[in-house]
Amino acid sequence: MPVSNSRTEQAVNGQPVADDPIALAAAPEPRVNTWYQLLRFLVVGGINTVFGYALFAVFTWFGMGYPLAIALATIGGVLFNFQSVGRLVFGGAPRSRFWRFVGVYCLIYLTNLGGVKLLLSFGLNVYVANGIMLIPLAGLAFILNRRFVFNLP
Repeated sequence: MPVSNSRTEQAVNGQPVADDPIALAAAPEPRVNTWYQLLRFLVVGGINTVFGYALFAVFTWFGMGYPLAIALATIGGVLFNFQSVGRLVFGGAPRSRFWRFVGVYCLIYLTNLGGVKLLLSFGLNVYVANGIMLIPLAGLAFILNRRFVFNLP
């Protein structure tokens, strides 16, 4: 809870004056509506998913094995997604967070790889198996990005 002093009381409309670092530091964090943020994540993620899945499908179509196709699609997706997810969903994409983002997507890659392998063992084709994995991976990616990359509660 911020300590009230003359600097924090001189805020405009309850917000600290932008050029006053002490008041800014003492100001409470703005609350983020998780459901609205999840909706934005799903919309932006939908665009990102189309991009990443298209890469996967093209790589697979040309005969690449699914582990390498998923790896290359994940790398392409990470590069594309960091800016879009960071800026449009979480309010910024500072470069200092990039390697955390990469770490999250390494975990997403391994989870995807294991899930596709499991689904293939049930006789599904690789396109359907990877498509099915998109649903749980989207939820996992949202939680991990929110908590560990962009540090939101």
